Amino acid sequence: MSDTKKKHKECAYRIARWMMTNQVCDMHNANHGRLLGLYTPREGEKSAQQSINWTSATSLKGLLLMYQDTADEKYYEAAEKIGEYLKTLQITGAFAGEHEGAFREITPQTPWCFPRDGLTASWALLRLYEMTGTKEYLSRVKMFNDWFFRVAYSSKWPRWKVNFKGKQDLPPSLHGSFHGGTAAYFWDYYRITGDDTHMDKGIQNTVTCLLDNFLQEDGSVCVIWDDEEKKYLDGEDADIYPLNWQKMHRYNDDFSSQGLLSAYLYYKEPYYLQQAEKFAHWLLSRQNDDGSFGKPFVASASATSVLLFYDLYRITAKELYYRAASQAADHLVFLQETEDSSPRVFGGLYGDSGRSEHPRKTINLRVTSYALIALLRFAGDINIPYYSALDE
Repeated sequence: MSDTKKKHKECAYRIARWMMTNQVCDMHNANHGRLLGLYTPREGEKSAQQSINWTSATSLKGLLLMYQDTADEKYYEAAEKIGEYLKTLQITGAFAGEHEGAFREITPQTPWCFPRDGLTASWALLRLYEMTGTKEYLSRVKMFNDWFFRVAYSSKWPRWKVNFKGKQDLPPSLHGSFHGGTAAYFWDYYRITGDDTHMDKGIQNTVTCLLDNFLQEDGSVCVIWDDEEKKYLDGEDADIYPLNWQKMHRYNDDFSSQGLLSAYLYYKEPYYLQQAEKFAHWLLSRQNDDGSFGKPFVASASATSVLLFYDLYRITAKELYYRAASQAADHLVFLQETEDSSPRVFGGLYGDSGRSEHPRKTINLRVTSYALIALLRFAGDINIPYYSALDE
């Protein structure tokens, strides 16, 4: 292993240890299985926030990769604890009503969800099913899929937010680009289960709407589309989509490009690959010398770009993608805290929280969990398709 690859892998191992150090492991605590989501060292414990459904799920997948890379049971056990917490967030049972199968956003009492975040929670249970063969995980995934198409994706694009008590927080015409990653989820579902019943809406309709409404001719992404007004709301500062959050989602495309690669591999249509490369070249044009993206940089993009560029390199053999992925991985190493030995921070990565882009202010699980997956896939010897269209 080269020194560079070794550096990337050591960073990943420190991340996994940080996750486990900060996981709630008290069975008598209702938060059992959750991780540290945000932590600002200079503010101490008052700044601590625990993981929510989707950041728990991305951490679960990273820990499963660690288990597959090391065969150390402790990583699987930590991932399984997260899975047990995710199960408590899913609405099931005799009184579930129309929302049976949905995942609550934060705790078992949260009365709403972002469907895209719930999809990530289901994605994690799908991977647990793949690894263990436990039918309960697959049953829960199918319950989520049923809810997703019945309630969240009943029109041409999935809803931004769903309130389980009937209150309409956001107009259904408000569409977010982040749902483009839906296609990558259903590609994984098909690869693992062989069930192709969701492919036309889950993949083809998703990428068609992504290309029609969000991906621009220059390869950039507009994040917010009002389908009633027929206009973009990017640039308008609002509580639900503040400007820093918008910028983050332009660089970190929530695996929409992986969705395009999924469509390319399933439908054998080169056009989808061309569109994924269009976004990739826009992103490359914004990469800084230190491997970061944007000014000021968007930390999470360094992780998601590694996964995209590595797939594109393996599909096209274009060296520019490999170089960009390596530089972005180097930037992830820069973001890791290795000097402060406090267990709350050592091994975690700093990054924007959606409202702040200070480079080394807040330890952020969004960045850290994505980085664990990206670094293990890029530096490791395993080719497990976590956030990858390849390698099944």
